[in-house]
Amino acid sequence: MNWNAIYNNLFSAPLPASQTSPGSDNVDFDDFPGVNKAKMLGGDDFADGNDGRNVIYGNAGRDYLRGDGGDDVLHGGGDDDAIIGDSYSMNEPGGGEEAGDDLIEGSKGDDILAGQDGDDTINGGNDRDIVLGGNGDDELVGGMGNDFVVGGDGRDWMNGGYNDDCMAGQAGNDRMQGLSGEDTMSGGSGRDTMYGGSQDDQMAGNSGDDHMNGQTGHDSMWGGAGDDVMRGWTGYDKMLGGDGEDAMAGDIGHDTLWGGDGQDYLEGGSGDDTLLGEDDNDIIEGNDNADCIEGGDGRDIIYGDNRPVLDREGNVINKALGEASDSIDGGTGNDTIYGQEDDDLIEGGDGEDDIYGGDGDDSIQGGRDDDYIEGNDGADTVNGNQGDDEIYGGRGEDVLAGGRNDDSLYGEAGDDCLSGDNGNDSLEGNAGNDSLNGGSGRDYLDGGLGDDVLYGAEGNDYVYGDQGQTGGGNDTLIGAGDGPNEIDYLFGGKDNDCLVSGVGTDIMEGGADADVFVFGYDLDVNGDGDCDDEEDTTILDHGEDVITDFRPETNQDAIQLHSGLEIAKVEIVGDDLVITTAFAGSDSDGDDDHNDGDNGSDDLTGTITIEDAVFTISGLDPTDPDFNGSSDALERFVLDYDPETGEGKGFVFFDDKCVTLPECETTPFEIDCEVEEPEYDVCYTPLEGMFGDTTINITALRMAERFADQEEGVSIVQGQLCLDINYDMFTSA
Repeated sequence: MNWNAIYNNLFSAPLPASQTSPGSDNVDFDDFPGVNKAKMLGGDDFADGNDGRNVIYGNAGRDYLRGDGGDDVLHGGGDDDAIIGDSYSMNEPGGGEEAGDDLIEGSKGDDILAGQDGDDTINGGNDRDIVLGGNGDDELVGGMGNDFVVGGDGRDWMNGGYNDDCMAGQAGNDRMQGLSGEDTMSGGSGRDTMYGGSQDDQMAGNSGDDHMNGQTGHDSMWGGAGDDVMRGWTGYDKMLGGDGEDAMAGDIGHDTLWGGDGQDYLEGGSGDDTLLGEDDNDIIEGNDNADCIEGGDGRDIIYGDNRPVLDREGNVINKALGEASDSIDGGTGNDTIYGQEDDDLIEGGDGEDDIYGGDGDDSIQGGRDDDYIEGNDGADTVNGNQGDDEIYGGRGEDVLAGGRNDDSLYGEAGDDCLSGDNGNDSLEGNAGNDSLNGGSGRDYLDGGLGDDVLYGAEGNDYVYGDQGQTGGGNDTLIGAGDGPNEIDYLFGGKDNDCLVSGVGTDIMEGGADADVFVFGYDLDVNGDGDCDDEEDTTILDHGEDVITDFRPETNQDAIQLHSGLEIAKVEIVGDDLVITTAFAGSDSDGDDDHNDGDNGSDDLTGTITIEDAVFTISGLDPTDPDFNGSSDALERFVLDYDPETGEGKGFVFFDDKCVTLPECETTPFEIDCEVEEPEYDVCYTPLEGMFGDTTINITALRMAERFADQEEGVSIVQGQLCLDINYDMFTSA
């Protein structure tokens, strides 16, 4: 029989002399009609089956076995074997006309096993094998050793076995299992499922809707195109979603998740996780421990801890929200952020954001645009930054700053500090002893319940101590600002209030109970706040102040002038008392000057014009006949009179005191989740070193080369069969 001719016909090459030496068998089943089983003895054997169901055992030696058509069973035996299930041409792509469902086992040695067409079952056995499923729905096992497994077309099931394996699903809906070792898996096209095993694995879904499970070990996963599902399980895992709407869960360990393009769902699990939503509208949950979260572009919903789950009646059924301090950056887009438990750091970023701090002492920045912010429970620090913001402090001693533009701030429960900053702001302290600073602009301030300090600052402000609420508290209202043309409206409301005028024309209404009116305070906003430091209190320019709502029938109100000022004019206008002040020594109005240079009890000298009648007040007894003539007009103006000594004290002056301005300081911060993207390694196996240079093994090399030419991501590089999982993979910017 001319074996050289047979071999040359199969492989377009002459059979080397070494293959005809004793112990090397060459069997073609077509030459033996009715024979469908063969067991080679020893040596480097060649066996070619026929269209029937062949059973071939290679035994010892480097064997090349081919089943040809039919459902064949091929066993390589010992040493390095090359086994093909169906007909095969080295020079033409694809298999032959006949296809069968073959069972192929490599056993010992470095084998190359190819199923070709049909639904094949291949086991590489021991050592380092190349397993190629070909067309059909194949079951492929690498076995022991560092194996290279390629599913090919069809719905394949692959198990890398032990050690470090390379697996490529290629076309079809494939399933891959890494087991032990550091495995590399590439899904290819189709809906693939991958399980990493016990070591540090890397998986790439590429195109299609894939499922990846890292299991134990520090795993790296790339979703690629399609709607992918990834779970890290235990270990410090890294996941990149890529294109599509992906769902990722880090589970146990400090994990890093990138959503990529598409509307993604990211869940950190336990551990200090880093979660990056990136593009589009994402839902992100940090879960347990201290997480760093960046929403990226799009309209994101972010939970620092666990998202509450509701039953059909709307009741929360998972009470454990997780406890840890999270850092959250909403990024661009209109985001909804929930800090939830513990002390969180939250930045809304660009866009109109809704932010809820949750429990704990949170630090929140709204960012650009119009934000809605709730500090909720805890002592929160909130800065709206740019935009027309709406901010609620919630329970606890909160510090709220509106930032630029026209903001609305609500302290709610607790002793809060509110600062409008720039813009026309609305500040409401609500319950608690609050401090309100309107900042520049035309502001509205309402202290609410409690003993509040309200400072209108620059601009024409409306300042209310308590808006008439019962038990409103003893409030301090300050209209001082930086411009002579500014007009402040101060309304004390109920209880004993102190109203302080500033530059410009101020209108002050004490309201019910005994109030104190203070003229002439210029409050240095750059002072150190030390009430014993005279540099914190400076002299204000002159202006005209209107005092209304004196009620001698209920309580007495007192008027206080700052030392260094004088009364230039006192007059009744309607039911109001108008007092014009000036610096000591000036006589701009032509009236008698009075210099209040000393502390203590002083006299007021000036004129009051009522119906063309002129009266002089100079420390007189209010019952004096010279004074009675104006008693009707002065019924709202009460002098302090000492009935025991019979001496009138004029207006009541108190010692200079420092009025501390509300300064609501918020410290700016930046959130930068510094991470490094996972770097993938090309998975490879050497060919020349694996098979040597005999004809049988050169045949195996050519088989590998041909498969590499037709499979995506598989190539021959410098004598190595390589699997590059990045051929269709998303790479994060």
